[in-house]
Amino acid sequence: MYNQAAEHHGAGRLGEAQELYRRILVQEPRHHRALHYLGMVDFQNQNLPQALSLIQQSIALHPTSPEYYVNLGLTLDRMGRLNEAIAAYGKALQLKPDYPQAHNNIGNAHGARGNWKQAIAYYQLALSRRPDYVEARYNMANALAKLARGEEAVVEYRRVVDLRPGCATAWEGLGKMLHATGRPREAVAAYEKSIALRPDPGKRTTRWGCRSMP
Repeated sequence: MYNQAAEHHGAGRLGEAQELYRRILVQEPRHHRALHYLGMVDFQNQNLPQALSLIQQSIALHPTSPEYYVNLGLTLDRMGRLNEAIAAYGKALQLKPDYPQAHNNIGNAHGARGNWKQAIAYYQLALSRRPDYVEARYNMANALAKLARGEEAVVEYRRVVDLRPGCATAWEGLGKMLHATGRPREAVAAYEKSIALRPDPGKRTTRWGCRSMP
């Protein structure tokens, strides 16, 4: 039953996944995976207090999973509890030092505070372990842009669109940085690419963005 629940979850059928996770927990209340991913369904549904409770319960049952601590960090981060989020990501790194997502997420937490230099340091750690990690590279490009390090930001945005050509927000960021560094014609071309990739007005989608849920 768990595999079926995970399949529904991976396909975005949250209601079906939630029902199966709950059925598993009726039969086996200490099933840490069902507890954890039921919590992640609540996270995706923006029910953050319940998500936090379930994820914490899963960690109490299985405290050696770095992924569980990353998801704990994501939940705390979303709740604005950044110190606790950073601590959770740090615990994930203790369990798995070579964990790019944890480095990236610590970078995001620092970025949320405007600590862009610290954020960049963590994005660099993530990319040293996984150079094709698009989200971390995109985040680093944005952080460089925040610090007005235009030439470096251009390099990173170009790498992002090489890896993910359909990322409209990276093309837009590239356009801004090309304009800021005195290349208006190239900037216009990047802006045009971004506009061409945008969805139809009023159509709800996030596919044109560079971020994905961890």
